[in-house]
Amino acid sequence: MDQATLQAAIGQAICAEVEGLAGALAGLFETLVDRRGDPREFELKFRRMLQDVGSRLLGRTLEEMDEKLRAIVRQRGHAREGGGRCMGRLHSKGAKPVTIMTLLGSVTARQFTGACGDCGRVVGTLAELFHLTPQHLTPACAGVAALAASTVSYEAAERYVLEMAGIRL
Repeated sequence: MDQATLQAAIGQAICAEVEGLAGALAGLFETLVDRRGDPREFELKFRRMLQDVGSRLLGRTLEEMDEKLRAIVRQRGHAREGGGRCMGRLHSKGAKPVTIMTLLGSVTARQFTGACGDCGRVVGTLAELFHLTPQHLTPACAGVAALAASTVSYEAAERYVLEMAGIRL
C-alpha cells in the first residue's frame, strides 16, 4: 500500500470516529456546563473516550498496513537473540489475532509470524515493529507498568496505572 492510499484510509477512519465522538462529547460537556457533572469525572471520561478512539484508529491502521508491515520486517531484518539483526528469510507460519497493550488501551490486530531459515527464531510483525514485551506491552506501556510496580501490591499498581494512564492491565 502506498503512502497516499494509507493516508486516505486513515483519513476516512478518522472522519467516521470523529462523528461518533462529537455527539458523546457534547453530552459530556452539557453535564459539566449544567453543573450536574463532576469536573474530575468529566476529564477522566473525556480521556477514556479519546483513548478508545485512538485505540480503534491504531487497530484499523494496523489492518490497513498489513502488507507494508511484512515488507518492513523483510527489509529491515529481525532482532537476533542476544542482539543484532538477522536478514534471514522468514517462512510464513500464517497470521493470528494478537492483543497488544498500548497507552491508548488494548488493540487487537492480525500478526503475521514467520520462522527464520537462518537463525530459527519465530518472528511476529507487530512484535518486531513495536518492540513488544513478552506480555505484548508496548515499551511506553511497559514503562508505566514498571513505575506502578514499585508500589506495595499488585492491586495498588493496577489502581495507579488506571489513574495515571487510564489503562487496565
